[in-house]
Amino acid sequence: MAYFAPLKSPRGSVGVTVLNGKIHAIGGRGVDKVTVTTHEAYDPASGKWTELAPLPRARDHLAVVAGGGRIHAVGGRLDASSQNTDFNDIYNPSTNTWQVGPPLPTARSGIAGVLYQDKIFIAGGECRDKKTLSGI
Repeated sequence: MAYFAPLKSPRGSVGVTVLNGKIHAIGGRGVDKVTVTTHEAYDPASGKWTELAPLPRARDHLAVVAGGGRIHAVGGRLDASSQNTDFNDIYNPSTNTWQVGPPLPTARSGIAGVLYQDKIFIAGGECRDKKTLSGI
């Protein structure tokens, strides 16, 4: 079994994806239970985490999807499930910067995301009235 060094900033409810051979851990909740903007990338070749440009808007329970040379940090919540977001922030690894992308049609957290045929699909999640969503 492979060993990975622990995150520099321990977090729960973090979004994770792989881009260009590096594992990106984005957002989440810190040990003090505060939602964070932390963005770290793990390089399996060196066994080290590197801090990168922080997520522009702190949140947890988000979907993080890599595709087209970019990372999309989609949805999530600010604190409680009553504070779900429709955010879509896009990370460019070439410039180590984020930009705001088109929002989700519905604010949601606790979601699953996947890239399929150059499109990002977001499924399920929690909506503002504390009910779960079944559709994409």
